[in-house]
Amino acid sequence: MRCGIIGYGDAGTSLQRASGALKGIVRFPAVMDIWARSRRAGVSIIAATGQGVGDGGQRCTAYDDLEAMLAAEELDAVIVATPTVFHRRQTELAMEAGLHVYCEGPMSNSLADARAMVALQRRTGNLLQIGYQRRSNPRYRHARDEIVHGEQLLGWIGQAEAHWHRSYAASIPREIPVARDVLPDEVLVENGYSKGGQGMYEFRNWRYFRPFGLGLIGDLASHQIDLFNWFFDAVPTSVQASGGIDYLCPDFLMRSTTREIEEAIRSTRSSKRRAKLEGELARYREVERWRSDDCVDNLMAIYEYETPRARWNTEGGDEREEGLVSRALYRTCSTSSSQSVYETFMGENGTLGISQLANVDRLHREPHAPCWDWALEEGKGLLEEQRQVHPRSLQLNPDFEAIQGFGILPLSATYSRFLPVYNLPDRVQTREMPQTAHLRNFFQTVRDGGSQDDLNCPAVEGFRTLATVLKMEEAMSKRTTVDFAPGDFEA
Repeated sequence: MRCGIIGYGDAGTSLQRASGALKGIVRFPAVMDIWARSRRAGVSIIAATGQGVGDGGQRCTAYDDLEAMLAAEELDAVIVATPTVFHRRQTELAMEAGLHVYCEGPMSNSLADARAMVALQRRTGNLLQIGYQRRSNPRYRHARDEIVHGEQLLGWIGQAEAHWHRSYAASIPREIPVARDVLPDEVLVENGYSKGGQGMYEFRNWRYFRPFGLGLIGDLASHQIDLFNWFFDAVPTSVQASGGIDYLCPDFLMRSTTREIEEAIRSTRSSKRRAKLEGELARYREVERWRSDDCVDNLMAIYEYETPRARWNTEGGDEREEGLVSRALYRTCSTSSSQSVYETFMGENGTLGISQLANVDRLHREPHAPCWDWALEEGKGLLEEQRQVHPRSLQLNPDFEAIQGFGILPLSATYSRFLPVYNLPDRVQTREMPQTAHLRNFFQTVRDGGSQDDLNCPAVEGFRTLATVLKMEEAMSKRTTVDFAPGDFEA
């Protein structure tokens, strides 16, 4: 099939690369981006990887206007990978043209736009997949469907925790281009940005600005909070949260960015490079607004979920109550990359620790829990046994750094019993990029004439996740616990 890429920045590039294993299903004859640098990159990389059309997959055409691309190209689908605020309009144009859409998550930065996208999908009948790729990862699907819900090895999950940590180096502002890569003021304004250096700064660093995206809430948190909803097979009842701009504040961004350029100017011996740096510094000095006040650089949140007792087959809690309350802690920051990205689900009989990082997973069984040996038997293949780990001698274990860093095993020396440790089986491990399986699910569903029910993250699920994360934003601003109403999740 023929798929166009709308937006060839970080997300568009990553999704194109992740589709490299799917050449037998999809080709990319066209790329659309308002920025010439991205258009050049898209055409050259797609040609170099043979993912275009024509002889050897070398042909890919670049467009700076979406409607022009839709009119000129015979496409089956598009990938929408632009700043979040543009998702609704670009999805509408594509679906009204009869195309299926893979939209990067979050699906929008407002519930009104997300509702409109769900309504459009229902009206047109075209497919709309939201890019929460863990739902298609074979490791996550095995853990959720077979271990958590199918065999209920963990028992009732009372707590979950997820984190995604970025260092300052991964969060600093992008450079403001000069010369041929500067967008004309009319293009900036047409797309909602300011003019001049301020506009180019907003364009390059749109994640800092609430009108264009959701910051860490959208980039990182929404992907893992979607996992909470999916694993609990529920939506939350309440959330409390705290967050702020505590490190990457505007003054710090200004000082650190301009100082770095000034030092480079002083140290260079190249007059050509000096002139380029001086031009870049002049553009930065046009910047007056370095970030929105409501795009935080760190946050912590606690969600409460209520699930039916019958789901977990547990004897715990008040048996007169039909529901059990579970809590999920989320945290992310821009000051440290320690512990990277990870999720933990703590049950009464065992704990699952998992990450989208390839082959990073651990399970341990509580000493009182029923034996899991049957799950190791050939033909079952639910788990693979790793080793016995004693908390007091963890430092002797060759995996100590990984175990300590991911924090899925207790390090208390007062706990004296051995903890049986397991891994997910080899058959669900993958060397593919994290997005590949999710893209495969979308493209195969398009090819096979499937429906929304065949998608692993259909639009309505993306809407519910957006409702979940936006309420966290509300809880942060009010500095209190906020309850969800049933209508909050109705698209």
